[in-house]
Amino acid sequence: MEQRIILASGSMARKALLERVGVAFETSGHDVDESAIAASMPVGHVDGEALSLALSRAKALDVSRRHPGGLVIGSDQVCTCENRIFNKPGTREQAVRDLQALRGKTHQLFSAVAVAQDGKILFEVCEHADMTLRLFSDSFIEHYLDMAGEDVLWCCGVYQIERHALLLFDGMVGREDVIMGMPMLPLLAFLRQQGILEV
Repeated sequence: MEQRIILASGSMARKALLERVGVAFETSGHDVDESAIAASMPVGHVDGEALSLALSRAKALDVSRRHPGGLVIGSDQVCTCENRIFNKPGTREQAVRDLQALRGKTHQLFSAVAVAQDGKILFEVCEHADMTLRLFSDSFIEHYLDMAGEDVLWCCGVYQIERHALLLFDGMVGREDVIMGMPMLPLLAFLRQQGILEV
């Protein structure tokens, strides 16, 4: 019987990454309290890698317990800058504040992925990208948010690299898949090791 692969996410970017490489998968929502996991992390030191891994792990485990035998992919992304985590803004007002805080600086995007089966983690990895926003004006922020639309309010960093984000940046160091939210190269290597993809 063919191995079921389940993506524990509704993210269009993560779906697109898997579709792009021809991985057959289905999706399932998770019941993870992301804010509770973030609150459980040590106070005073921001660790984007640890948080993104913890969130990815929790999502994969949660969905795997409801889909016996399925290989469940959980993934998450955390944006950090100057010892602060930038969450999904949720509102335009917060998006403006986030962009004002990030402009002219280099922030880090930590993207993690975990694979679980029957309540056990089989694989996990985190990679990061360094993203430098240019020193844009307040009026540009309003123009950008008008153009980008409400979807970016649900993206940490307030951008989707596959859409209008290039207008924000002076520089980027990191792979596109990591910037989009799921490190695909190590995930694909794991799937090959499991005999799910052709070697």
